[in-house]
Amino acid sequence: MSDIFITSNLDLDLDSVADFLKFTPFTKTIPIETGRIRGFVNRLDDPAMWGPASDVESGVTVCLSGRIALDEVTWNKAEKLPFKGGLACRWILGRYLDKSESLAVRLNGAFAVVILDQRRKVIEIITDRMGHIPVYRGEGPDLVMATQPDAVAMALSAAGMNTSLDRTSVAQMILHGGVTQPHTFYQQVQQLEPATHFIMGMNGSPNPPGNRVYWSPRFLEDVPAKPWPEIEEEVANVINKAIRMRTHDRLGKTGLFLSGGVDSRTVLFGACAPSKVECMTFFDEPNRELEVAAELAALAGATHHPLPREFEHYAMSAEISVKICGGMGSFKESHIPGFQDQVRKLGVDNVLTGDFADALFEGWTLGRKRLKILGVKTNISMPTGYRHPFASFKEPDISDFYYEEIMARCRALFPECKVGVPVPEPLSVELRKLRPLNRSPGGGGRSAAFRTVPLDVVFLDKDILDLYGRFPANAKMNGTTYERGVSRILGPEASAIFNNNNRLPVGSGLGLRIVNDRFKKTVRRLKRKIGRGVTKTGIATCGSWPNFKNYIWGSEKIRELWADPAPEEREFFTTILGTDPWLEPMANWALKDNDFLRILTVRIWLKQQKMV
Repeated sequence: MSDIFITSNLDLDLDSVADFLKFTPFTKTIPIETGRIRGFVNRLDDPAMWGPASDVESGVTVCLSGRIALDEVTWNKAEKLPFKGGLACRWILGRYLDKSESLAVRLNGAFAVVILDQRRKVIEIITDRMGHIPVYRGEGPDLVMATQPDAVAMALSAAGMNTSLDRTSVAQMILHGGVTQPHTFYQQVQQLEPATHFIMGMNGSPNPPGNRVYWSPRFLEDVPAKPWPEIEEEVANVINKAIRMRTHDRLGKTGLFLSGGVDSRTVLFGACAPSKVECMTFFDEPNRELEVAAELAALAGATHHPLPREFEHYAMSAEISVKICGGMGSFKESHIPGFQDQVRKLGVDNVLTGDFADALFEGWTLGRKRLKILGVKTNISMPTGYRHPFASFKEPDISDFYYEEIMARCRALFPECKVGVPVPEPLSVELRKLRPLNRSPGGGGRSAAFRTVPLDVVFLDKDILDLYGRFPANAKMNGTTYERGVSRILGPEASAIFNNNNRLPVGSGLGLRIVNDRFKKTVRRLKRKIGRGVTKTGIATCGSWPNFKNYIWGSEKIRELWADPAPEEREFFTTILGTDPWLEPMANWALKDNDFLRILTVRIWLKQQKMV
């Protein structure tokens, strides 16, 4: 929903950078200037609530990307502060002037805060705990920082600085779907570390007391061995409090992307007024996912808005999605940008999702394998050794040189890990896979979402993250502890509506899951035999994701985006992959949808930035 850009280069054309970072027709640019520092904040939500704030007397300006969460009492106190600008930044400014050293630990949510302090001649930057909102910095004599990497590179180039392509990062994006911290596609641009309070001079030089990490999960110091008796009650209380802080009337009309799963329904039934929430569900054809979401909305008394996806939904928004995330995330994950007009028409000021609950409490990045019973695989996960630095996707073919370059980065990030060997501290490995979140699988899609709709992220609440820091690995493996906890928020009726991911009531035990899994597999085989597994469009599924293999095969726009490679492009990708990808038939690429869409994402980005 926002971007920040600051520089000490007084000659830079800020208007061109601001226009580059406008990803919707209704994004507003708010200029900022303090001494030798110039810049702007781009926001698509209400500046009176979320815009920058300043204090004339002290010469301090505060800028915010993302959002912070406060209770109603604290919002009321912020209204009485004698500063000019957005209410959230006025509160931050008040806390900074009162006690700057304790500000970071008080901030709650997914945010990047930039403080320009003219009286002390310093810039202070605070990144959020899990690195959802990135801040990038360029190398050079001038200070250049922004929440989008291409904007930093654009400013460096305008100042006559070299911005050379980091080919290893490009190769890693294709191989893993993400790039290890702090690298970007530019050798001269890096991302700042999450959960850190940076203090620097106005020229970008370090300034005492320097940088300070203000948060880390408790498990890095005291590994939890087993769940405590009240764990489910604490899950319910902490998550419910976080939802209520993000759904009260001051924040305006609340919208929710509602699926048939557990996490988004928890946000709905935990809201201050569930009946006032505008629920949205995207789909390709009416299916069970849509039916479950409609049933949940009806139970809550909320309005439900089905959002049909056009067949070419992903290809039509591919170029803007790639531009938003700087190419570092497949446009396959960008579900929301194509719906920005529909969201805008609903008049919602505050859009929520259930994102990151699975990453934090269901252990999808922990090493695991399927339990076998009598030689038959079940849907029950068991701990196993280290498998992959990012996700469990099959790795595509890539040249030996770049594979070794990437593995060197991974060995530096996971020095204690060997494939197939259990790690002594799996929670620490999980954290390094997840953080920064903008780089984890799906990070590109979430970057696109928060710049095209007024998004807030419930599960990045600071109390939820503190609970995550005490949550044992063995309680995450199949999500049962988390589900039993949130079922207390849902109540018996909402819990009884099947979770579309496993077709069971929320909080069901492992025995029932095993039996149900065998039943579902039998039904699927019968449907295939009688020809009932084929949908009208060919891409619809019973869930919220389309069948991308069929989509790639049937999409004319995907073929247009892939067609007519220049000789320089063929040479570039052949060097990275070891073979010319355009020699591979589209029918083969359709079977390798993850690989292909990452390659196509990189191709779109390279053309946008004129790097090849």
